[in-house]
Amino acid sequence: TPQGQAKAAAKPAMAAEDGLAITFATNSSYFPPGTSKQLRSLVRGMAAGERYRVVLQAGVSGSDKVAGASNPEEARRYNRWLAERRVERVQIWLNENAAGADLLIEPQYLPGNEERTVVVRVAPAA
Repeated sequence: TPQGQAKAAAKPAMAAEDGLAITFATNSSYFPPGTSKQLRSLVRGMAAGERYRVVLQAGVSGSDKVAGASNPEEARRYNRWLAERRVERVQIWLNENAAGADLLIEPQYLPGNEERTVVVRVAPAA
């Protein structure tokens, strides 16, 4: 819908035009189907021995309504932990599959972002 497109355009920090967006299931840090194939395509162009800057942008939910959380602080800790776990899964996969490339991985956390997404951007390191 046009309204949905306008809402998506209002969050440029998570735009994936120049990277790969991985959207995780609610309360999950496991890759959705097809993620390994998408990541493999992303690292295919990396040369062994070359350095690459990899930015991993993760949304951190601002919701204080988390099952099992007894207060808003617990909910915030859980949401941050989940975002960190998602980034860690992507980072481990990249380190294990980047064919000898030297990766400089830079996690970035975006508070208040409800998209459950990690955006992966790769560029040659200066």
